[in-house]
Amino acid sequence: MNFVVHGRYLLAALWLLQLAFAQTCAATSFGNASSSSSKRSCGSLGNRQDIDHGNCHVHDVIVIGAGLSGLGAARMLQDDHAGIDVIVLEGSSIIGGRTKNKIIHNVTCELGAQFVMGGQGNPVTIIIDDNGLQTAQLTELPPNFYDERNGRLLEESEAKHIVDKGNMWFLGNLLRNRVNNVFQAFLQGSTPISNQSMSESAASFFRSHLNSIKESDHHLVRWIIEEYYGRLDYGGNPKHMGTEWIGEGMVFIGEQRALTKGFGQVPAILARGLDVRLEQVVESIEYHHDDNDPKNKDTSLVTVTTSNGVVYRAKKLIVTVPLGVLQHNKILFSPPLPQEKEAAIARLGMGTLEKVYMVFDTKFWPDGGINFVNDEHKEGELPSYLDVSHVTGQPTLVVFLGGEGSTRTLQTMSDEQIVEKCLEKLGIALGNDKIHRPVATHVTRWQEDPLAMGSYSYIPVGASPRDMDEYAKPVDGVLFFAGEATIGNGYQTTHGALLSGYREAENVLQSLQGKSRATLRHELVRGHGVGLHGLYTSTNTVSS
Repeated sequence: MNFVVHGRYLLAALWLLQLAFAQTCAATSFGNASSSSSKRSCGSLGNRQDIDHGNCHVHDVIVIGAGLSGLGAARMLQDDHAGIDVIVLEGSSIIGGRTKNKIIHNVTCELGAQFVMGGQGNPVTIIIDDNGLQTAQLTELPPNFYDERNGRLLEESEAKHIVDKGNMWFLGNLLRNRVNNVFQAFLQGSTPISNQSMSESAASFFRSHLNSIKESDHHLVRWIIEEYYGRLDYGGNPKHMGTEWIGEGMVFIGEQRALTKGFGQVPAILARGLDVRLEQVVESIEYHHDDNDPKNKDTSLVTVTTSNGVVYRAKKLIVTVPLGVLQHNKILFSPPLPQEKEAAIARLGMGTLEKVYMVFDTKFWPDGGINFVNDEHKEGELPSYLDVSHVTGQPTLVVFLGGEGSTRTLQTMSDEQIVEKCLEKLGIALGNDKIHRPVATHVTRWQEDPLAMGSYSYIPVGASPRDMDEYAKPVDGVLFFAGEATIGNGYQTTHGALLSGYREAENVLQSLQGKSRATLRHELVRGHGVGLHGLYTSTNTVSS
């Protein structure tokens, strides 16, 4: 079996090839975009009394966050209902959220989202195709496994053995969990929580396959299970990650692609003509609903205060900040969010997947990338090197660091030290005399980014997709929540983030206009400039 070096792509390839039963379920000009408040903002905190007297403009909708979910929601609200006044507040100096790019030595580095998963029905692919964005198909090449201790290249039969056993664990785990989950949901009338960690599942797998896995290969198979599926794919700690929901989510049939000029083109398209306010870091949200007069929509108000003293006011608010931001209490809600929502947010996990981009003047490594295995392997030890030269057009390696260990590694080392460690590891496999110095490098630090606090969500032991549903629930008909961590069948993905934004835009429209969901969908599918047409009429409908 061929398999690609990136864990996310490995999962997709497995789903598409072997799981037919799988659930189908930038910052230049955006029109009115600005890094300062416009005449429609409420002014500084010093003018707070003016707000209380109603002299401040009240927007119909404020969206917090200019990632895919926030821009998708704003795009739908503005394009399909021109009378709605919507603005987007973004804390960064650029749009994109966790889909940002950086150009180094004429190479587009994907700091966050990197791959488009499948084609047919994927809302992100619809935008890409409708706008003629250039993509490169990801190549499937046999992996190169090196023993980290001595640099020995594993024979093809050895590599195939550990991949096959890792896949056996994944497929068996996925099938068993899906059957169990359906059965338990039927008995309990609810969604069961995850109660077995990935590490425990791997140990159980070894016990039940003693005759088919040599003891000397245990560490190699464990590497596939814990490193690939755990740290590199989900960004979590295998000791804490639940196995019941591995592989859950929407699968789109079609080739896996990367955008040659960067994923940042997608948010740039969504942002065209939107009123995006940059460098507006939200510090507090006050919300109020007049229960005595629910028919008066204007009494449902939310006040947003930013770190630079600007106050905004709206009838509805869509919060799309990453899960990690809420978990670290970066935004003060008044009154506090409902206890059920806070508990659900706390139960979910925020994974970390960091990257080290290295651009070279020539390619000196074998096709298929480089993977290091070691029975004494530790987290954060630079296990996987992906060759993306065919995407960037120049010899380029991306080194992935996943899980809690990557955070610890990055916190104790400078960018220069990280790059040196990457080159040192390459020397173990290829020989120091064959290693070239990179002409340009970049190291991501998502865990340290106060506007992200991690890469993407996962479901740990003790949690379930039901927690994501609770996270997504509106509060008092005023606050709405979107983002990849709010969609149980699309978490961690760009299409999940975008669909969650569409979902909440629909919920807001229903709240503002009082129209039925069926009526709204009929209006929305009449045509849309960024690729919404057909989305709501496919099998991948957005559910509330």
